[in-house]
Amino acid sequence: MSTKDDLLASLVSIGKDSSTSDDRYELFSKCFLDYSSETPDNLACIENLTLTERDSLLGLSLKSGESVSDILNSAEGDSIPQQVQDVYPNLTQVQWDAVLRLSTIILTLFERS
Repeated sequence: MSTKDDLLASLVSIGKDSSTSDDRYELFSKCFLDYSSETPDNLACIENLTLTERDSLLGLSLKSGESVSDILNSAEGDSIPQQVQDVYPNLTQVQWDAVLRLSTIILTLFERS
């Protein structure tokens, strides 16, 4: 399998596998870094994430407990960040919200209820 396939499989296992969340997160972390490389940004990302069970869902969260999919969901409707506007000056609010919605839905695919 490719590193991309391994990463996808590790995400699917979060939503389906019955192994411990520690084992699944360890696998996800390894696959994430194998796929994306161990840059400072990617290492910082992994350092701040964990798997958390909340409201009978198991999914990717910040170590402080907030669900990544919930954070993205709550960002929908907020103004386009200046940094994004600078790179994509023609991006509309509706398009920005569509990007956030898609990202949220994709993340929820890898949550287990």
